[in-house]
Amino acid sequence: MFVDVAPCVRLPRSQTLFTYIVPENLEENVRVGAIVEIEFRKKRIRGCVFGIHENKPTGYAPLPMSALVPKVALTRTYCAFIQSVANDTFTSLAAILHDVVPTPPRRASPKRDGEKTGRHTSPSIPRSLLATLKESEEMCARESPIPFLLHTADASYISAFLTMRLNHAIRTHERTLVLFPTHERMTESLAALPERIQDATTLFHAQLSSGAYWRAWNAVQSGTPCVMGTRSALFAPGRWHEIIVIDEEHAAHKQEDQSPRYSTHRLVALLANCYASRTIFVGSSPRVTTWHAVHGHHVPAPRIHLPLRMIDMRDGKHAFGIVHAETLAAIQETVAKNKHVAVFIARGGYAGSISCAHCGTMLTCTLCRRPYTADAQNGSSEPNTLICIICKTTSALPSQCVVCHSSFFTFHGTGVKRIASMFGELIQKTRMEYIHIQTHMTPIAHPIALVVVLSSEALLHYPDFRSAEWTYQWLTHIAAWAHASQARCILQSWNPEHHVFAALAQNNPERFYAEELRQRCAAFYPPFVRSALVTLKTPVGRDRVAQHTLPMSRFEKAGILVSDPYIRRGPSPRMIHTSVYLRHPLVRKEEEFTQTLRQIPDPWLIDREPERIF
Repeated sequence: MFVDVAPCVRLPRSQTLFTYIVPENLEENVRVGAIVEIEFRKKRIRGCVFGIHENKPTGYAPLPMSALVPKVALTRTYCAFIQSVANDTFTSLAAILHDVVPTPPRRASPKRDGEKTGRHTSPSIPRSLLATLKESEEMCARESPIPFLLHTADASYISAFLTMRLNHAIRTHERTLVLFPTHERMTESLAALPERIQDATTLFHAQLSSGAYWRAWNAVQSGTPCVMGTRSALFAPGRWHEIIVIDEEHAAHKQEDQSPRYSTHRLVALLANCYASRTIFVGSSPRVTTWHAVHGHHVPAPRIHLPLRMIDMRDGKHAFGIVHAETLAAIQETVAKNKHVAVFIARGGYAGSISCAHCGTMLTCTLCRRPYTADAQNGSSEPNTLICIICKTTSALPSQCVVCHSSFFTFHGTGVKRIASMFGELIQKTRMEYIHIQTHMTPIAHPIALVVVLSSEALLHYPDFRSAEWTYQWLTHIAAWAHASQARCILQSWNPEHHVFAALAQNNPERFYAEELRQRCAAFYPPFVRSALVTLKTPVGRDRVAQHTLPMSRFEKAGILVSDPYIRRGPSPRMIHTSVYLRHPLVRKEEEFTQTLRQIPDPWLIDREPERIF
């Protein structure tokens, strides 16, 4: 008897399965999914059995399998899921098993504190939401291959929905997997659940110690009804998952950048296909691709009215070119009442770029030739440091231009520290403690009475087809935070007729998604086409590019458009990125697209449906 084994080590995707002989004393216990010990490259390591047959390999003499590893085994369904992940991410089975399969501890380790959060009691569910929650639960109980979408910005309703969903899972033993974007979000959500739900829930994430990971692995295999974790919880070895809930599905943390490079949304689809699970996406501003995928399967949820005041900056009534007179008056009025103001701007540092005021020469990085950004460090209120956002190099601000020797520079774009300097001139310095300037929503120890977004369309100019989607999500989260804080919200815009700002002002998300889908369909962008990002890492650069060429002719035959590669230089190895788009959005082309990508040589890294193209 022979077995095909995938060793639990990192290997290239061209090296997947290796054949071994099964000793007679182990033939009765060997099955698909068993973890075994094998000799591989003169080392004794573990591996997983993916096939059993009687065909002796030709060309080499297979080695005998050493032993079976007790207490660790995978089901056939789980093995099929791992194989589908390897095929979808163009990664070897060995690399995935190396990160997934736990190592049994040599001795039983006691349960440490920190695997569960402290005991808290969730707030009672408002009576006004009970009817809607019951309707949502009844809808999610339907068998449907199409995922559901719970679209609401009401955080209390989402918490109540998760509580009811997990209560139902415990009562009916319906196994439920809940995925969160970050460990902090998972801990916060678990702490808001009742104690009986916390006791019946198993945490599964990458930050667990080896002993805690082993205990979580065994708990999931034994059939715990509730599993909560980050994206790594997708590899929890459950016999099945009947419900998969993805909280904040729009978060960028759902994309894994290291090998295996995968998207949580694609893996959720594979997992739901293997286990015949129902999928529920939860979020206040879902992705455009998710909105298109649910086909109108929206779970009933309350729609809150976000308190927005849109200000048109084109009337010329502004100070320093970025703060409108009405915005400044609202800030001064709020600060005069000793109340706090949160000011958001989509750029950190001091300025986005610097040029000579006399000859216009841009200050660029000496390594990658990208424009420097300016920052004020070491407690200075004026810019004194140059930073390259690509290769992370820093340099002191020069005293004069290297071309014309002028000592005057122009700073383009406004960052957090430049805004702070401007407000220091517009508002009394004794009142600056009431103004909190930031780029992302971070906890503020004081109640907020006013929320202001100065550069609402900053992300719209990012060179990516998802820029409008990112802008809508960013502004929606800020407006929802202002609503939860019972604060006023002011958005400044130079283009209020844009469909992003029009949808926000009218509190009409359907308008945004309809217009965004129309534009993407016309321009051949996802979700109407398939996309991939192919990356080559080489320590030398252009002179080694010719050794690893892409099969361009095969791409053209499959109807795939390949854009020109570009070089990104830096202290890390130079990389060449190539964007690949499928021009014909037909279902029968999906398999042809996948087969073509499989023909790419091994040094190239392949990302399916990447989070960012550039």
